[in-house]
Amino acid sequence: MEHCENFNHFGASISNGFDNLSMMNQARKQIIDHTEWVWLGGYFDGKRVIWKDGVNSTYRNFAAADQPAGHIVANLKDGSWDTVRHGNYPVACVGLKTPTRCTSTEFIGEPVPPCDPEWLYAPSTKGCYKLIGDFAGFQWAAARDRCLAMDADLASIHSDEENRIVASVAQQYSPVSLQTPYYNYGGTWIGAKTADPKTNDFQWSDGTKFGYTNWTPGRPSTNVEPHLYVLMVTARFNYTKEPFINYSLYLNRWTNVRETDCYTAVCKKRARY
Repeated sequence: MEHCENFNHFGASISNGFDNLSMMNQARKQIIDHTEWVWLGGYFDGKRVIWKDGVNSTYRNFAAADQPAGHIVANLKDGSWDTVRHGNYPVACVGLKTPTRCTSTEFIGEPVPPCDPEWLYAPSTKGCYKLIGDFAGFQWAAARDRCLAMDADLASIHSDEENRIVASVAQQYSPVSLQTPYYNYGGTWIGAKTADPKTNDFQWSDGTKFGYTNWTPGRPSTNVEPHLYVLMVTARFNYTKEPFINYSLYLNRWTNVRETDCYTAVCKKRARY
């Protein structure tokens, strides 16, 4: 971390899913080799994360439910964290820079951002993403109506990269608090649905082509009870608060469920540029 301080910077602190995604995007642009991990500016003491720059945040994204103490590193493939004692990795630094000011007196106005406030801009997809809902959540149709009212739609997903983006946005709320008594996980609505559960002919609500998929094991299911709507699994724990035996088979992947359940949702719309 001393490397960062030499340039009046700190090792990166992460306060939410947006920060984590932004860190990954910037690190991937700067690192040209096949490095999988980068140092962050934090230490986990077994109970809490201590950030070197003094940021106080309860957000964490550890891959393991029972994480040992150590310095925090981030995986550039999926954004998950681990702890290590030693390692030869690049360092993610952050700090304030003094902007260069133009000498021209011509007024050109403030630049228009690619997305509205409170929306995450993802350069790789040129999309804007926003989590809606709280601990009560919405049914699928109501969630879509809320997105449409913001000139957006429920998120369609077309690649592994976009799946990671939507997952980072979805995990802004603590997923453990979003459980239902019917399933062993919490989740977030995305824009896929089918009119016939027997055929599993899924389509995106925004009309884009349904090609990429990321189903959990055994899904999509055909069921006597209609499971027409698609949910991204965003919880590491089931409703008994016990960790999944192999949560990587479920976390950030999709399952089809009933519309009567209520969850948060991710809206998506095209960026301005």
